[in-house]
Amino acid sequence: MGQNDHCTQMCKRVLKLDASNEDATYMLANLMLMKEQGEGTTGPSEGSQGAIKTYIDLLEKEPDNFNILANLIELLKRAGKIAECQKYIENAETKTQRSKMAGLAYCKGLYSRYNSEPQRPCASSTSPGTTTSMERVRSQT
Repeated sequence: MGQNDHCTQMCKRVLKLDASNEDATYMLANLMLMKEQGEGTTGPSEGSQGAIKTYIDLLEKEPDNFNILANLIELLKRAGKIAECQKYIENAETKTQRSKMAGLAYCKGLYSRYNSEPQRPCASSTSPGTTTSMERVRSQT
């Protein structure tokens, strides 16, 4: 605890040696956010704008990294730019392997929640012609 400045310095050293190190870049973006939250700022600030840019850069390299996508959705919601998330979700959807579908579903649900469409991910998660367990229960009653 309390070693964020030291961690920031270490990430910057790593990035000097390897500018494409995604782990150090991700950690640095998270540290910017933690510093901002510790200062108690409420609107989009320089730290969150830097983190947004960093997350977008990382998603361009790895569109199905759902930790980064979820963080980006949170930040864009705080910045009042939730609509911008859709293109990153769609890009992730085209690149996602079947084994990572749970992460995609989580991010879609998070986006829908913040976009005032809480039922949308449930409705769009089934293929045409298939029924959900809720639909089967309703049809039995």
